[in-house]
Amino acid sequence: MLLNELHQRKKPTFVGVRFDGASMDEIAKLNKNVDNRTSRGEFHITLIYSKKPIFITALGKLEPPVEVKAKHYSIFHTRTGENCLVLEVDAPALVARHNEIMKNYGASYDFPEYKPHLTLSYDCGTGFDLKSLPPVEDIPTLYCHLEYASELEIDWLPA
Repeated sequence: MLLNELHQRKKPTFVGVRFDGASMDEIAKLNKNVDNRTSRGEFHITLIYSKKPIFITALGKLEPPVEVKAKHYSIFHTRTGENCLVLEVDAPALVARHNEIMKNYGASYDFPEYKPHLTLSYDCGTGFDLKSLPPVEDIPTLYCHLEYASELEIDWLPA
């Protein structure tokens, strides 16, 4: 999308990072037995989910790629009642980039703390056993190689 199109539309903004192919292979192993698992094409880490439009050009290819290390699994309870299964990660470069965008572009963020994570399932159901997943110690370092931005369609979100 062209930058001037973002200016004209003035819609909420999303900024995220995508993984390289080898990392996506590793992530696919993690969620292969999970209900409502995210597909390989959906694997990403959100940097910004701003309901306030911001005018930013994504960095594109990240050189060198950003290292992401697994911390622990969590279940985030959504506003609409789903149980979102995530792998929280240690990624200081992503935290720094999130903070940079918040400060320099005036983005909004609905949560008190930025917790970099990748979503394994947008609804894993109730009573999901985190111990059924591979140990985080066995997850190799993952690499993000691309930053991208897009408009958000948030009409479906509750007010």
